[in-house]
Amino acid sequence: MKIGILTLHSGANYGGTLQCIALYNILKEKGHDVDVIDFKPQLTCSFFKRLLYNFLSIRSFNDLYGMFRHKSDKSNKVLNKALYYIFETYRNNLLSFSELCDELSISNAMKSYDVIIVGSDQVWSSTVRTHLSYMGDWQPPFIGRLYSYAACATTTKYPIVRKRKIKNLLNKFCIISVRDECSCNFVRQFIQKDNVRIDLDPTLLYSFDGMLPSEAQSEKFILVYVLGQEIPGGNKVAIDKIKQVVNENVKVVALTVYDEDVSYADQTIKTASPTEWMWYIKNALFVFTDSFHGEVFSIKFDKDFYVYYVEKNRASRIISLSHLFHVEDRMVTHIKDINGEFKKNIDKKDFESVKASSLSYLNEITK
Repeated sequence: MKIGILTLHSGANYGGTLQCIALYNILKEKGHDVDVIDFKPQLTCSFFKRLLYNFLSIRSFNDLYGMFRHKSDKSNKVLNKALYYIFETYRNNLLSFSELCDELSISNAMKSYDVIIVGSDQVWSSTVRTHLSYMGDWQPPFIGRLYSYAACATTTKYPIVRKRKIKNLLNKFCIISVRDECSCNFVRQFIQKDNVRIDLDPTLLYSFDGMLPSEAQSEKFILVYVLGQEIPGGNKVAIDKIKQVVNENVKVVALTVYDEDVSYADQTIKTASPTEWMWYIKNALFVFTDSFHGEVFSIKFDKDFYVYYVEKNRASRIISLSHLFHVEDRMVTHIKDINGEFKKNIDKKDFESVKASSLSYLNEITK
């Protein structure tokens, strides 16, 4: 069977790249002919149209306050341009792609596929683009089978004037699979289908063992991987408290996608490949992160960790993942919560059941 994966595969994003590789390899190992749809959006809404759509998404005063706060909280950090080449080379070595396409040519690129799978990752986080391409807004329409897998929407809000359009698009999916409760609630505003399901991020289904170096790191270190704002109380204070938790004054290593040193780290690594990123998490004594995939791989490799969120758009998927693995005591919102009082062993009993269900779903939709 010829399968196309439509996801957020480009850019310097560790989680986005690894979830794409995981789903790609899972399907390849089942004997399918798989490509990642090389979709690069080109069309954008005008400033005024985006502003209008944002205002039409407001349902309460808190939404209005949150919108302006989100704008003012935008980071001024500069992304490390060298990482883009590292990621592009990495993906080209491990994935096969369709022809390059944009909003106007994506339908033509889809013609040769029996099945299109949309996801995983935050493919449904924006509903203000001119074309809702990640929801199947292609002309002419795709005539094969259309599914989603662990698609994510970071909010349930949307411009009310687009409700009919979103509803019509989502109803074209044979089955909808999302990654968390927030995304499920988003979808159920538009469709009444019972076949909306929650599945695991693909990185939790795939081993990656064959990609990781076998040698371990002898020197102990605390790993920091932070994408957004600092935790209330400050990340330096948080790290000092984590050193007390581990009862060791160990080295602090920071992985970053930004072109700047992390002031509270002994070493800042700005050019790690996705494989190296996984290796650092696997070999860390302790992980401190605000990243969903930072938490995913900490759980995957049985690491002690704290995960936090400040930005509202990070909250839903982190909370949902923490509930699944019963690690709510490792989820903190302020430095005062960092006290070392968490269960040492992660309960993966529920995880194994959801993993089996997710793999079964992928088997079913690719028959």
